[in-house]
Formats: sequence, C-alpha cells, structure tokens
Amino acid sequence: MQNMFSFDTRSTHCILVSPITWVFVVITFGIIIAIGMTIHETFGPTSHRIRDWTKHILRKVDLIGEGQLWIGGLVSAAVVVLIVTAYVFSSQYLHRYPIELVKGDSSFACDVAINNAKFSTTTQIIPNTRSSKDIQVVFDMLSSQSFTLNIDFIQTAITCNDSLMVQRSVGYTFKNLTILSCQTTHNDSILSLAVLLPSHSVNVQLILPGVKTIGAIRLGLNGSSAVSADRRYTLMELNFASTFISSSLDQVLASSTLFSLQLTQIINRTAPLDNGGSDIYSAIWSSSFIVDTDELFSEETRYTLFKRTFTNITINIAESIFYVSNVQEPIARQTEIIFHNFLFTIVVLELFGLLFLVIKLLLLPIFNSIYKRVNYIWNRNRVDVIKRNLTKVVVYKGTPPKTNKPSPVRKLSRRWSSVISTGTIFRK
Repeated sequence: MQNMFSFDTRSTHCILVSPITWVFVVITFGIIIAIGMTIHETFGPTSHRIRDWTKHILRKVDLIGEGQLWIGGLVSAAVVVLIVTAYVFSSQYLHRYPIELVKGDSSFACDVAINNAKFSTTTQIIPNTRSSKDIQVVFDMLSSQSFTLNIDFIQTAITCNDSLMVQRSVGYTFKNLTILSCQTTHNDSILSLAVLLPSHSVNVQLILPGVKTIGAIRLGLNGSSAVSADRRYTLMELNFASTFISSSLDQVLASSTLFSLQLTQIINRTAPLDNGGSDIYSAIWSSSFIVDTDELFSEETRYTLFKRTFTNITINIAESIFYVSNVQEPIARQTEIIFHNFLFTIVVLELFGLLFLVIKLLLLPIFNSIYKRVNYIWNRNRVDVIKRNLTKVVVYKGTPPKTNKPSPVRKLSRRWSSVISTGTIFRK
C-alpha cells in the first residue's frame, strides 16, 4: 500500500517506477480526450460516428459509474493502471526471496535494496539429547566436521629441521599430534605448521626448544564443507585466522603463552516461500579468541636471551554451550499476496466509486445550482440593459430628413408600438 500511493522525486528512477506517475499520465490523457469531445459537441452538436463510437466504448469499460457516464470509462482506465502496477509490483516482490538467491538491485521500486525477507536471531542452549527435529541433522554435521589447526610463526629463525613438538594434553598425560605439513616462506622468516585436531575441544601444546624467538604469531582453523544428499543441509567451510603482533619492535613472543579459542555454532534456517515447502538449513562455526595481550609479548635483551631454554605455546580450544539461531522468513507468501491484491482491487474500486458518488450527489447539484443562479442574474441584467437603452430613443418632431438609408427610429417605433402607446416615448 505504501509503494502504491508514494510519489518520491529524489531521482528519475523513483518517478518512473511510481504508480502515481502513470496514473497521472492516464488521467492527463483522459482530460485531453474529455476536453476534445466537449469542444466537438459544442461546435458540432450533430451526430458523429467516431465520437459516438468512442463514447459507447467508454461506457462499456466504465467500472465506476456502471456505464452511466462515458467519462467514467476514462477514470476506469486510471484505476486499471493502478491495479496492474500493483500486480506487477507484487509479482516481482514475491521473488525477492531468499536474499542469497537475489541478483542485483530491484528495478520495480524506489528502494533498490527492497527484499521479501525478514530476519530474527536468538541464542539458545545446545540440547543434550538427540532431537527428532530437522535441526538435529545440522548438529550432527557440525560435530563431525574435522578441524586443522594452522600456526604461522612470523619473523623467526625456527625451521622445520628443529625439534618441534606438538602435544595434546589429556588430564595429566600428553599425546603427540602429527604435523601434517611444515614449510618456510619469505626467505625462511615465516614457519607454517598444519596440525590435524582429534576433536573440537582440545588442549594443544607446542614446545619449541632453543633460544630462537618469534616476532608475531598467526593462529587459525580450517574445516571442509559438506552438503546433504537432499541439499537441504549445508555445512559451510571453516577458514579463519587471527594475527597477534606486538606494538613495539623491541618485544617478542613470551616464552610461555596461552591462547583460549571459543567455538560457537551458528545455524541459519531459511523458511520456505510456500506453506507446503521444507526449511533449508546451513551452519558454520564462529570463533573468538580470549587472550591477555599484555602477557603475550615481552622485551628481549642480550641478558635475558640466554635465559630462554624453550618457547611454550598453549592453545585451548573449547565449544560454547550456546548456539546462535538465525531465521530468515518471507515477509509475504504467495497466498498472502494474492489475497492482498484481491483486497486492494476491491478497495480501489470502492474508493473511486465513493468519489464518483460524492461528485454526483454533492458536487454536481451545487455546481448546477450555482450555474442556474449565475445564468438567471446574467439574463436579468441583460434585459435591464436593453430596457434602459430603449428609453433613450427620441422620436423626431415633424418629418425626419430623407436619406438613402432607412430610418432606424421608424423601425423602432413600429417594433415597439406598444411602448409608444403607453407614453414612454413623447408623442409628436
């Protein structure tokens, strides 16, 4: 409703897509036709085939006055234009859902970013038991996704030939983890490690022996994507990394550091456009580091350098007990749009019909009364002017001079003999 009766002049696009613009165009064209037909009836009152055929057609298409007046057909054309633009807008607006399938800006409304979608976000506790709902499939896909821990040591002299040790802490025991890949880049100034994690909640410890320091560190997780057989469930790829750099050039990574990484499940549910459709789910892990940046780096001098025997990096990864639920739903479904279009058609027809009735029962009688009053006063003043002019006529004494032209006084005396007999004009 807001789009149908809005007229925004901010840009040419808004003017062209406004339904009111095209209604005004049709009304202007109808006014031109009405003026032309009125002039033709005034100066050519006899019957005319084209004019009569046009009036006959306009009466047939009159939806407002039910065929009583031919001008109602012109108004009905404007009503049809307004209703058709409403149907076109509704059809294009319906298919602006979901937003991941929408391509480009909208061309049917002034707001080019308009979409048939609404969103809601809630935080809920992960259920402890398996649920029969469709969302349980998403939880299973998230739990089965394997993680790869990526570690980059920046500005370091450590190489793959050094005795690197990656362990998993289980209680008071440690188990070695396999390093999938190890490589150096940028003139051996960056060392990159890839470690396959056995589970999502794990405590990983890296021990780098020796006095070699590390200028900065980058930590990240990687996980592959997956799609179910019916394509209703999608597990999105996990690929993120965070870099920790000291604000001072004199500082290096401390000999013992702790990085806490918390993982949160994010589940997106897209409701169907039709009532008989099925929900579509997608999910991804969200990560956030909990780190005390003041204790990550320390100043290293030639006196403290030889005190360093190893560098111990601990990475604690844990899952949150909450998950984030994002729901995308259509603002208007197909059945709702059809019903609203039906109501809009009835409202527009009744609105213009009410306007036509007000003009017919209220405005036209007032106009006719004013017209008759003005016409009566005009005719009365005209008669008074004629009478005043007749009283100024003087009859000559004796015989009027002979001229080649007929005497107007004699004609008037003959025409107005009744007036002369009453004594209004002096006798000879």
